Amino acid sequence: MATIPYENDSTKFFLYAVNILLQSINELPVADDTQLAEVLEAQLAAQVLEETKKQVLSEGWDQNSDEEWEFAPDTNGIIAIGANVLDISDRQGRYFMRDWKLYDKKEKTYDFQDSVKCDVMWDLDFNSLTHPLRYYITVKASRTFQYRQVGDQLQYQFSEEDLNMAYIAAKNSEDFTGKYSFADGEYGLMFKRSL
Repeated sequence: MATIPYENDSTKFFLYAVNILLQSINELPVADDTQLAEVLEAQLAAQVLEETKKQVLSEGWDQNSDEEWEFAPDTNGIIAIGANVLDISDRQGRYFMRDWKLYDKKEKTYDFQDSVKCDVMWDLDFNSLTHPLRYYITVKASRTFQYRQVGDQLQYQFSEEDLNMAYIAAKNSEDFTGKYSFADGEYGLMFKRSL
């Protein structure tokens, strides 16, 4: 069995994650992007990893979310939304994405004269994510990949504890980077206003 030495090379984190998925179905690892493109199981693993990454990032984590990001219209008054946007909306629910353009629900138009500030969730590159979030995505994708390829219910149940531990680590990292607190967080402020 071939082994791929682990290097702390941030350009290869996606490849390392694909190899973890392959390991979950007892397949040999791939050494580089060329092998990734040639091995069917590696291609399927990469697809599941990308699918899971988008699913997880769509939950809106501190590292892939921005509040009140300014979007400017082009010369035709259209605010085009890039493919790296997973979700977008303003605080009042007036603006959202439709046909990859910003839509004004109140005015029923795509035409904008001024910039608009919206909350946005970005689809970030896997290699640029923090380790706890990459690991959570990898474990979650590994369970999905194993179940789709092999269908071993026992192995799927066995890996649930790994998933839970990875999720907790990702949430702890989220709490660390987000600096959330009840005193000045959104939930705390809503609570204070209700008093």
